[in-house]
Amino acid sequence: MAADEQRASAQGLAQPRPLSIVIVSDGKPGHSNQSMGLAEAIARLLSPARTVQLAQIAPLSTAQCLGLGLGLSARPTELPDHVDLVIAAGHRCHLSLLALAKTYGATSIVLMKPSLPKGWFDYVLVPAHDNLAPGPRCIVTQGAINRVHYQGQEKTSQLILIGGPSKHYQWDGEALLAQLKAIMAAGGDWQILSSRRTPAEFCAELSALGWPLLQPQDLPPAWLAEHLPKAACCWVSPDSVSMVYEALTAAAEVRLLSLPLPPGEPSRVVAGLQQLLDQAYVCDFEQWQQGQRPRAQTDFN
Repeated sequence: MAADEQRASAQGLAQPRPLSIVIVSDGKPGHSNQSMGLAEAIARLLSPARTVQLAQIAPLSTAQCLGLGLGLSARPTELPDHVDLVIAAGHRCHLSLLALAKTYGATSIVLMKPSLPKGWFDYVLVPAHDNLAPGPRCIVTQGAINRVHYQGQEKTSQLILIGGPSKHYQWDGEALLAQLKAIMAAGGDWQILSSRRTPAEFCAELSALGWPLLQPQDLPPAWLAEHLPKAACCWVSPDSVSMVYEALTAAAEVRLLSLPLPPGEPSRVVAGLQQLLDQAYVCDFEQWQQGQRPRAQTDFN
């Protein structure tokens, strides 16, 4: 073997094997966003010393999970021979996460308050509003993990993020429209992004006003994660709690549009947003009208 080939071979042997991560995905954008966010953050931490090999798989059937657990079923052909980490969010993914982790001898990470005993998982990562006590294997985060990565990008845009009906807030399109008119009248170069939950008739009203409306079906999946770090200011409807934390992670000035609460005790999600208001990480529409602004922060990046 030539000297340069020997050196290349030696260098290849010295390189650590890629870290193999499998995401169990139920297809829900919010759950995928969390899992991909964690995988991408791990890749950034390891780079350039070690690369990450990423694969995704849909939840297995209960029979498949039992077969894997008992050693009666073959390993999924779409996955690599070696797996280091298995990550999942969503209750429907729990059994698959556990079965795959056991089969491959991998570490299991669930990104939510699990519906199965949390001691069954190697690590549980939960947002603070889930009210789980932190521990050696339970890591509490400020909001849900997401794919936004702020690296000091120049702040050149302004975004308005609209959600839709949810169990945490009552949808009031007329009230939201009145707030948006006040925001637009105050000036600024705003882009409005709807979500898959935004009622079609509300989008039609926005379009009829001639405002710059972007809709998720017309954008690539990673559009928001790529553009949020460039946003200097971001209005978010409070039902979209994941987008609130994404905007905070992007180091934007975050303001909440106002929606009425449903009858009864406020949900843990509402309580979490109220905590952000109390700590001045965000301000709401009424505070903005009074000239208040949230404090500058980098606690979420």
